[in-house]
Amino acid sequence: MKILKRLLKIFFALIGVLALTTIIMLWVELQRTGYLKIKKNELTTNDSYLITNLNVILMNQETVLVDKMVYVSEGIIEKIADRYEPITTIQFQ
Repeated sequence: MKILKRLLKIFFALIGVLALTTIIMLWVELQRTGYLKIKKNELTTNDSYLITNLNVILMNQETVLVDKMVYVSEGIIEKIADRYEPITTIQFQ
């Protein structure tokens, strides 16, 4: 019976250490990726920009997109294209 109690104590201690390690790892990961969250800046929240004749260097490929248009809305890149096509059009009758 003493061996069973000892084994259970060791088992629960290992589970506790595993849970504590997992919590610490998640906290550290959250701290490292905190810079990826988009923080709205009041100066850019109401503005939209269209930047033309732009060369775009992609972060995930070894290519350069030459002579593109970039549409930025509220400080976030919405679209990269060869030419700009408005999302909504107003038709008058």
